[in-house]
Amino acid sequence: MMDELYRVPVTGGRVVQVLPVPARDAALDSTGDKLIYHDIKGYESDWRKHHTSAVTRDIWTYDLKTGKYAQLTRFPGEDRDPVFGANDDAFYYLSEQSGSFNVYQSALSDPSRSVPLTRFSRHPVRFLTRARDNTLCFGYDGEIYTLRPGGEPQKVAIRIAVDGRASLDRIVPVNDGFTEMTLAPGGKEFAYVFRGRSS
Repeated sequence: MMDELYRVPVTGGRVVQVLPVPARDAALDSTGDKLIYHDIKGYESDWRKHHTSAVTRDIWTYDLKTGKYAQLTRFPGEDRDPVFGANDDAFYYLSEQSGSFNVYQSALSDPSRSVPLTRFSRHPVRFLTRARDNTLCFGYDGEIYTLRPGGEPQKVAIRIAVDGRASLDRIVPVNDGFTEMTLAPGGKEFAYVFRGRSS
């Protein structure tokens, strides 16, 4: 979990430590002189949402030439998955500033200013990447989306062919038709039987 960052030539050779601190989702700028990454301060599930604590992640840069670190985000919640923009000043990342993970844009020249590029609310945005033309790609609610500069998120049309030999899961609304149910002692959960299956 508290992994360190190393590099090794693609042709093979000596493994060299780049950073002695945990650095996740590290990406180089186009010159190869600067790293952008999110930190890991302590254990927290990658899937946890809506928390603020001493271990929430922040975005940092590390200058490979000068050896200097710079903290770019200071939001008390989660900031993660940073990628540089094509001009090496802009950067994009995921943040819960709006209450749920969304894509934000900021700049090394003024990291205090952050602009939301998506405004999803029901589910978190995950897995942010960037193409050379600054098109962003990410996951949301089990689907894949792209976002071109100045545009709106577009769902990628993906068709998955199945042979029908296995039953497919589907969400079934459960509003009535219970045969049994019981309330948990704490009063916050209940178990029920619907169509002969307990849930």
